Amino acid sequence: MQHPQPQTAFEWPIYADATFAGLAVLFPIPLLDWALEEYFRRRMPRTIARHRRRTLPLAVIRAANGPQHGCLAAALNFLIRLPLELLKRIFRKLLYILTVKEATDKLNYYWQRAFLLDYALAAGHLATVESARQAQQTVEEVLTSSPSPMIRLARMVLLSPLPVMRLLRRAFNSQTPIAAPQQQNILRQQWSAYQDYLQTLAERYEQTYQARVEGGPD
Repeated sequence: MQHPQPQTAFEWPIYADATFAGLAVLFPIPLLDWALEEYFRRRMPRTIARHRRRTLPLAVIRAANGPQHGCLAAALNFLIRLPLELLKRIFRKLLYILTVKEATDKLNYYWQRAFLLDYALAAGHLATVESARQAQQTVEEVLTSSPSPMIRLARMVLLSPLPVMRLLRRAFNSQTPIAAPQQQNILRQQWSAYQDYLQTLAERYEQTYQARVEGGPD
């Protein structure tokens, strides 16, 4: 079987929601930062597919985003976690350096997730709910076990002038990727340095996906 050629060039619509998901950590209101991160994280498959002129069924999008819990279970889990999460996030806002470190890690992770979702779409791995579920699990497995040099790029973006609240507000209110000129310029200028790594990441994903599929149901 011939595999698709990974699209390693930088395209802002592919990486916009990934960037906003990572930057959401810097939003200064505890718990709202988490809600914004989840919003952009879950919007990624739909936005990437739209840019590639594809449409994904809602069930496939849900599978690509990972397991979801029922409303009651989610509400109970939220109430249980609320005090700890609130204290933790207030602590992070007070110690801004920890928040920047978390945002750096998130940007690094979400850019790679966006790249692999784009590859999975091209490979036909988002064609059905089951294949999307396998793709989602493969993405998580690969990213968990793959140290990434893109952490340096994330630091560069976070050191640039960054009107976080304005960017997130505009992005949240739009269904199309919102421009972030300063950050886009940095990404366009530096992205080519990571294309070989992204090629290797796609190969690792493909090998892991095929091994998972051939191994049968979990």
